[in-house]
Amino acid sequence: MTKLAGDAPQRVVITGWESLDEVKKWQAGEYAKLLPIRDQVMKVQQFAVATCENPQGAKPGQTKCP
Repeated sequence: MTKLAGDAPQRVVITGWESLDEVKKWQAGEYAKLLPIRDQVMKVQQFAVATCENPQGAKPGQTKCP
């Protein structure tokens, strides 16, 4: 990881999902039972980022995947 501005996190985990709905289903399912334990032992910042299957094919300013 290369720091550009601000402090970089110590760890980063990246997972791939078919859709934001799939992520929400996972978080509301079995994973939800683990949240109280997780929150006791670590500080977490989570983000969902929409990506293209081929981001190199996107043009500047393009808002939809090619």
